[in-house]
Amino acid sequence: SAELLVSRAVIIKSATTGAAVLDGGGSVRVFNVNPASATEYVHSQQNAKSPVRCRLASDPCFVSLSRSSVELIGLKIANGVCGGGCGVLAEQGTVAITNCEIYGHTTTGYGAGLQVGGSSVKVVATSTVFRDNTGGSYGGSVYQEGDTSLEMIDCSFSSSSATGRAGGWYVHAC
Repeated sequence: SAELLVSRAVIIKSATTGAAVLDGGGSVRVFNVNPASATEYVHSQQNAKSPVRCRLASDPCFVSLSRSSVELIGLKIANGVCGGGCGVLAEQGTVAITNCEIYGHTTTGYGAGLQVGGSSVKVVATSTVFRDNTGGSYGGSVYQEGDTSLEMIDCSFSSSSATGRAGGWYVHAC
């Protein structure tokens, strides 16, 4: 399995909120936004009556975002396993996460559901649910570090844990 690597501006939107499930299968990160890669994935689903599960093959983490304007809308991002940011790894660029559910991720590092790091990244999460994520160190659901911008609007956190601190959202100011 492999992560979804986003290298340029893209909108990934489910035609019906919650109908598209991007699933790391317990072995990879789901989203990685990274400008150094040329891989792009766009999922659109018309007339969805049942969830679509997307499984990728190759790396131990699923989605990571860097130096891009990326919008994730109405998705279920589930079951990633990696070293940090197993649902979404955002290291550069602008990332909007809207009406998503980020759940079931496990990391040995920081921020199982969402990791926000790097020198110039801005993430805005709106009406997003973070649940059932397990962090190995800090931030079971969300880990934020350094000179980053993370805005949470009408989001919820439940049933997440970390072996270090903050099962929900951990901010490491450098």
